[in-house]
Amino acid sequence: MPLFDNSITFRDLQRIKEVDVKLSAKAQALSLYIEAQLLLQKALFSQQGVEGSDFTLQQNATTSSLTERVIKLTYQIEHQFLGLSTCELALVKSLRVWAHTILMLIDVTEAQKHGTKVILCEEYLDHLKNTQAIFVGAGVKPDNFLRSVFAKLATLDAANPTVITSLVQPLILQNRPGMLSLQNHVRQVSAKIIEPCGTSDNALKFTAGLVQAVHLDALLENVVNTDCVRLKVKYPDTRTEQIIPRVTDFRKLSPLRHRLVTNVNLSHGVWTEACPVEISLILSLLDTEETSRTAAKQSEGCVELCTPVKILISPTATRKT
Repeated sequence: MPLFDNSITFRDLQRIKEVDVKLSAKAQALSLYIEAQLLLQKALFSQQGVEGSDFTLQQNATTSSLTERVIKLTYQIEHQFLGLSTCELALVKSLRVWAHTILMLIDVTEAQKHGTKVILCEEYLDHLKNTQAIFVGAGVKPDNFLRSVFAKLATLDAANPTVITSLVQPLILQNRPGMLSLQNHVRQVSAKIIEPCGTSDNALKFTAGLVQAVHLDALLENVVNTDCVRLKVKYPDTRTEQIIPRVTDFRKLSPLRHRLVTNVNLSHGVWTEACPVEISLILSLLDTEETSRTAAKQSEGCVELCTPVKILISPTATRKT
């Protein structure tokens, strides 16, 4: 029996990550896929009555939130793991189309103006065309759901909201997402911040409005393209900044291993007390492919590569002379 199949549970994968380093990346990728499937099922369906009865599509804010989380997870699987085959990546992209389909149905239902409904449907059709082009270019056959969606919507001359929703919703209820099974060795893109270590209780004091440089030393593993690496700074007031490191800040240790040595410039208004600022490394998705409604948001269009390091800072008022 293969190691990873439908009989492997989420708990089994968590255990594998802990005990087998060689399989930890594969187990993590499958864990994320199963999480996305479970969220999609929760967003999509609420079983009514006894086993075997019909499912009902739920249309509410919670469903939108869950579905957007599914989209984020599919991007994470696609970009944070190396070694997935073309067919495996196609399955991940297919799950993303499921999520986009649900969001389209909800948004069209909630939209008040017909013009808004048309725009939403046009965006959905564009996403389908892009996905179909990727599948055709890679020579990959779509699953039953995608094949049916592609076939039905290809006959449309215009983005008619009534027609599109009536064609797509039955397909959502009649199909199920496929199970991901990884055959190749998988490596996970990650980072480790060596400095700052985030253990000091001494706050960095500087004049509010000016810049305080913080030295950063980090190790990047399995990164193919450092152009997509960003420094992420999150302030206590939820303000977030993404900083693009200079090319000269990276030192290539091996084809997929890099060291990043740079300064992170922090600046803020006056605070009454010292507060923690989070610094982390992320992989930007905005330059990698077409972005979705979720990925287009700066705070979400990225993959976290490490646990943020927290440092205390204390911007103080300018001293009067």
